[in-house]
Amino acid sequence: MRRNSILSGTLTSHIAGRHQRFHANIQDKSLSNYKHNKVIRLDNIVQNYPISNNDYAIQDLVKILQSYHKMACKRFVDSLRMQAANYHLITH
Repeated sequence: MRRNSILSGTLTSHIAGRHQRFHANIQDKSLSNYKHNKVIRLDNIVQNYPISNNDYAIQDLVKILQSYHKMACKRFVDSLRMQAANYHLITH
């Protein structure tokens, strides 16, 4: 159960970071409109993200796998520490 919550938190932080980067890149291109608050032209969005859906999906999957790898490495080291502690404290 703990592993699933760690993975869920890692993916959630990845998605939140992607959302923040998108807003930071597009913020200076927004136009003030009193009726709708802020408006962004579609051309400005396309200029920031000129990649295809397939390329975007590939980049997104790579980032998700990198996040999973980072979490898996931490979990592996944590497991080794627990086994070492159990071995030295319980068996000796």
